[in-house]
Amino acid sequence: MKLFDVIVDKKELHPDFVRCQKDKYKVEVLEEWADDDLIYRDGNNKFVKEFQTTFNSALWELYCNQVLKKLECKIDLIHEAPDFIFELLEEHLLIECVVANNAKDKVPEYDILNRLNYHDMDEIVYEQVIRLSNAFYSKYRKYSDSYSKKEWVINKPYIIAIAPFEQPNFMATGNEAIRTLLFGWRVLRGTGEEELVKGILKNENTMLPLGLFKTKEYENVSGVLFSNVATVGKVQALSNCPYSTFGQIRYNLKFDRPLVRYDSRMKFRKFDEDCKMIKACVKEYEGMYKKYTIERPLLRWETNYKEDICDGLSLYVNPYAKNKISNEILDIFFDNGINIIEYDVQKDEDIARVHDLSLIQRLVITLKPSRIKIDFPQMFK
Repeated sequence: MKLFDVIVDKKELHPDFVRCQKDKYKVEVLEEWADDDLIYRDGNNKFVKEFQTTFNSALWELYCNQVLKKLECKIDLIHEAPDFIFELLEEHLLIECVVANNAKDKVPEYDILNRLNYHDMDEIVYEQVIRLSNAFYSKYRKYSDSYSKKEWVINKPYIIAIAPFEQPNFMATGNEAIRTLLFGWRVLRGTGEEELVKGILKNENTMLPLGLFKTKEYENVSGVLFSNVATVGKVQALSNCPYSTFGQIRYNLKFDRPLVRYDSRMKFRKFDEDCKMIKACVKEYEGMYKKYTIERPLLRWETNYKEDICDGLSLYVNPYAKNKISNEILDIFFDNGINIIEYDVQKDEDIARVHDLSLIQRLVITLKPSRIKIDFPQMFK
């Protein structure tokens, strides 16, 4: 049984699964990710069914497994929960995966038409903070009510790995929503300045607390692993697809690079040499990039493009964690391309180790052969 051998009624198939199923390049990557030990750990086809019907939660788990493999961790899949028990430098850690999905009355992330429509950035961030909060609490409660009592969990760092898939434009927020949730910093649109906030109104009766890592209440959570780019776009970026062009916004810690590069393969460019579409995004979202001394992020359209599996991935460290992630482990994460975000309790500010050129946002466009100047084989020489 493979991931793309359909075992459910076609009416139950997730739209993202159907799109991937039609693309042999994406199928090749995902099938390579599908380790038998992982997808059959429950002894039946539960994982395959979830991949075909809910998709994003299974994709995120497949992705996290690949990250741990890059870190050369020893992964123990004997126990069904948490999702990953792994060993690194003779230390044992735990990862529980969860995705932030759309609310029942909201537009799902796979609605492409809504993804192309303009949306107010404050509304996007607001919705993402609420959905990330729900995802965090679900796994925090799971640890408190169940996992903490298991012998193989006691006294080990517990990391919640969260990916946002809650709305069509979820990828546009960069790190803004997760910073707001964990550290309480809110970006003031227009000025790019930040203010500390203690809560967010979920509805007329419920105020959700913010700054979860600024209190001892969540000491059982050692950190949050987060990425807004561990998507099908990541799969496409790691594939050998010759038809794709990639728009990127990246951290620009050095200012001696040209800010814009465009795809020279396009015969009939829909995007001019200044990449107006991406520039418009940056102007709209520029406040979220200033925190890490990035006044002007790097903007590029590129082909012959590859990403590292950890590109765009960040670990947010809880300063009040009961079971702390050691500095040696944090260094290994960072050395493998993962941004490390810690918090200085005394100064009330986050301290970030961010990789230069680390991915903030990505847009993938599949070109028609008629719009490409050169033959496909030449692209890879």
